[in-house]
Amino acid sequence: MTSDKYKRWKYFINGTLFFSVFLIVIYFCFPSFNFNDCSQNENYRNKAFEGVVNKKFIDNHNHSEPTLEIRGTRNRFDTLYLLGEISGLYDFVLIGDTLVKIKGTRETFKKVGNKNVSAGIVDFGCDSKEIEKEKYLFGLYKFLGHHIPNVDQESK
Repeated sequence: MTSDKYKRWKYFINGTLFFSVFLIVIYFCFPSFNFNDCSQNENYRNKAFEGVVNKKFIDNHNHSEPTLEIRGTRNRFDTLYLLGEISGLYDFVLIGDTLVKIKGTRETFKKVGNKNVSAGIVDFGCDSKEIEKEKYLFGLYKFLGHHIPNVDQESK
């Protein structure tokens, strides 16, 4: 009888330890949603484009992602994937609008006549205070091949 209790207790402890280690590995190996949001902000900041919105659609094959296709100079196409974008750029822009985006900022401009009017600062919901708390994980994320956002520029 005591042997059965001992075996059950041993299985319970081993199972709990295995499950705990599994959760810890998952926590440390996969970036948070906020980390991904900050990475998207950084990726958008590093883009530069100027062109006419050629297509505006919800990509049902890619998680219903709001997508803008921009035809630039020399018929070069840029595609903007705006899944998680919370500032409303997708709703603000119409097909035929001319957009201008300068590298190094998240602000996007819409040409109205000869003037560039701000269409807003594109934001994917990065919380720079939260990402500061995750800095201790950046080395592991980098080792696993994730792009590390530049947290110092997130408020710009």
